[in-house]
Amino acid sequence: MTYMKIMNSLRIQLSSLLLVFSLALAGLLLPVHSAYAMSESEVARFAEEQLGVTYGIHGPITQELVTLLAQKPYLVPLLNESLAAAAHINPDPKTNPAQDIASYLDFIDSAVELIPQEILDNPPDLIRDQILQSICYFYYLVDQEISWHDPAAFGSKLQYHPDFSPWLRDFANAWGRI
Repeated sequence: MTYMKIMNSLRIQLSSLLLVFSLALAGLLLPVHSAYAMSESEVARFAEEQLGVTYGIHGPITQELVTLLAQKPYLVPLLNESLAAAAHINPDPKTNPAQDIASYLDFIDSAVELIPQEILDNPPDLIRDQILQSICYFYYLVDQEISWHDPAAFGSKLQYHPDFSPWLRDFANAWGRI
């Protein structure tokens, strides 16, 4: 797929994604979830055996996602499916670095550190474009059609899954607080 087709696809999704992100920041769309019941050693074992990652090397919001995936392992193939769909559209690891769960976790660590306040303080600054691209890319990865479907949800996309969307809200709340 050409660069222009990818950019057009992102532009089309941008308005709805920004709306979802804004609602998530406001706490109006995604419910807060409760604490997980797994021990840290159980999560660490799951992370290593099922995800191929070392538990404890990522930031708090990323560790929360690893814990969620350990607690609700049926989300792992859905996340893999969404990441694979995004990689099918854009297979270039330079412009789509999150090709699998391990690289997605690395992306989450870096994305959460972008400072949203920069948008308000200095709109013409380059950081604004970087943050906007990061938001678009963040949602692009979980906004792919997957095999899961819930008639009550907005669509067959991981971002709308009732067990995954609370983590998106947590990410939105954590974004830029680091």
